[in-house]
Amino acid sequence: MSDSTAKTAKPGGSRPTGTDDDIEAQLQAIRDEVAAMTEMMSTFISEKVHAFGATAEAAAKEASARARKACEKMEQGVEQAEKVLDHRVQDHPLQSILMAFGLGMLVSLLFRR
Repeated sequence: MSDSTAKTAKPGGSRPTGTDDDIEAQLQAIRDEVAAMTEMMSTFISEKVHAFGATAEAAAKEASARARKACEKMEQGVEQAEKVLDHRVQDHPLQSILMAFGLGMLVSLLFRR
């Protein structure tokens, strides 16, 4: 056998695989395919991460808007309750004073224990 056409055998087998140049070319082709697949996966993952980020950002904005609306409704409810309470106190001052006194006594008894 000559050096240029030297065949190498696989360990455990007697079948020749090809020349060193062929093997090197096949290895380079495999490296190129792996690099291309890595680039494709990187691009795919990057796109998915950006899509997920956009979805998460939209969900966060929606949740924030809902929280603001709920806070505004709560503020309106508190303002309305305050107005109703103010009118009742003005309409029934003695009853309001007695209720406040009774509530204060109840709270003081609860805290004493």
